[in-house]
Amino acid sequence: MVSDFVSSNQGWCHSPDGQESAQIVFRAEKVQDGWYTNQDILDQTSWTMDLLERHYPELEHVFVFNNAPRHLK
Repeated sequence: MVSDFVSSNQGWCHSPDGQESAQIVFRAEKVQDGWYTNQDILDQTSWTMDLLERHYPELEHVFVFNNAPRHLK
């Protein structure tokens, strides 16, 4: 599973030099990385907000989430 953030202006969320990225690659299952939890979403969002503030402080960023019920186990 891949979790990432995308901007209509910037594309996939990463630093200008491409060295930092908001993308998370997660192998979901008990024998892999476990399950992608609400805490994982909060951690990724916090990291992404820090990345955006560091590299794009002049822009206003809005995060929109789709909490589709089909993602429940």
